[in-house]
Amino acid sequence: MEGDYKKIVPALIKKGIDNINLSMFSEDVRKKLLNAAGDEYFKKGLMPEAIKAFSMAQNGPKLIEVGDYFIGIEMYHKAIDSYKLANNKQKLMKVGEKALKEGKISEAIKAFKICEDTEKLKEVGEYCFKSEKFRFALEIYDALGNKDKINLIGDLFLERNQLEDAAQAYELSGNKDRLNKLGDALFKEGIVPAALKCYEASENETMVKFIKENFEKEDRIYI
Repeated sequence: MEGDYKKIVPALIKKGIDNINLSMFSEDVRKKLLNAAGDEYFKKGLMPEAIKAFSMAQNGPKLIEVGDYFIGIEMYHKAIDSYKLANNKQKLMKVGEKALKEGKISEAIKAFKICEDTEKLKEVGEYCFKSEKFRFALEIYDALGNKDKINLIGDLFLERNQLEDAAQAYELSGNKDRLNKLGDALFKEGIVPAALKCYEASENETMVKFIKENFEKEDRIYI
């Protein structure tokens, strides 16, 4: 990287790595240039650019360094993205555990999903279900493919008249009977387009035809 190539780095930084062609250089030189650019971006606090440069250079240790920086400022989602690019499951599990301990459920789920840690996801899913954090639980059970739990959460949403959430659950499970039941609830509430959406998903051709022929101009908003 020393010598003639060093003078390229400021121009690369100024123009941006997306806007410059490095194909004339050897792979080794390209990586050195990208790493040098990544270091400069990191120093300037331009983290998205630093991540891109280090990722293009396939520099796992530097990506971990960026992830550690994000941990330090409690931006766990971004730390997880960096660790994922570095393919470092140990770091991902560590940030997942830290996030869970601090009540940052979304970040914990994200980390454990990337690690494909089924047992940890089950544990968090049960916690979310028992503490009535049903939207988080729904995300986890969808990742686990647990349709029984998804339907159960959908039923709870329906009982509470949280029709939008119920629709999301039943669409994830693909349960036609429940989608049809939700369609009935929505139609009763006068939310006709959303009801139509459920009837279409449940393949209730009779109700689909009835709505299209009689409520075609219904202007209520879809869920």
